[in-house]
Amino acid sequence: DAKTAISQFKQEPEGNLSILCAAEFCDLQLRHVFLQYMRSNPKVKLRVSLVQDLTDQRIDDFDLVITSSSSEELSSYAHYSSEKIVSLGYSLVASPRFLENQTLRKLSDLETLPFIAYQPSAEKKLLFQDSEFRVMSIIPNPVLETDSFWLAWQACIDGLGIACFPTYFIGSNIHNGQLVPLFPDHSMPDGSLQLLYPKQGIHVPALRKLSELLRIEIGTFTTEYFKPEEANRFFSDHPILKAPDLFRPV
Repeated sequence: DAKTAISQFKQEPEGNLSILCAAEFCDLQLRHVFLQYMRSNPKVKLRVSLVQDLTDQRIDDFDLVITSSSSEELSSYAHYSSEKIVSLGYSLVASPRFLENQTLRKLSDLETLPFIAYQPSAEKKLLFQDSEFRVMSIIPNPVLETDSFWLAWQACIDGLGIACFPTYFIGSNIHNGQLVPLFPDHSMPDGSLQLLYPKQGIHVPALRKLSELLRIEIGTFTTEYFKPEEANRFFSDHPILKAPDLFRPV
């Protein structure tokens, strides 16, 4: 009833929380959220387990699952409630070192230039949409395929190829000029970060508090990190991007 709900809302979180999330997402972005939660909720004990792929993963033993899996992939977990935290965009990037030695004028050039495939899909293709909502499909030329973010990231930073990463992973590298966004007038399909939890689980104070913190911290982080105007600034300021027609939208 209402009194019980109010009492639970005011109750100080305590007990145990078992969490499952993608390994690299935890290492890159969630560490500070978990540590902040622990400082604010000292009576809650966390158990954080990491996994590379949620597919075929048994999740019944967890109070919370943090995933970027697609809606189709989540359909097999109908007995869990799902909550979208934030949309996740993707950025096509290359390092200044790579761009100094390569000519990239149109999207189709991606099919011949070295490409670093992070978490390559079975379809082996990239989809782009221009300002007139026309969709283009590009099959890149991978010189490296890997599920390791750090390996793909370092290869891209070192100028070994073009790569496509979730923007929340590389926003700082774009801001400091280590990576340059390519074709900012073309968008790529967005994903989303989802929370999965047992249907009655969100009423548990410890879980509700963590859910609220994730929405605040991750939502702010991903939406402020990279905007189209930032890409335009890079294109105007970066010396190797001043050649006429370079990176003009197709």
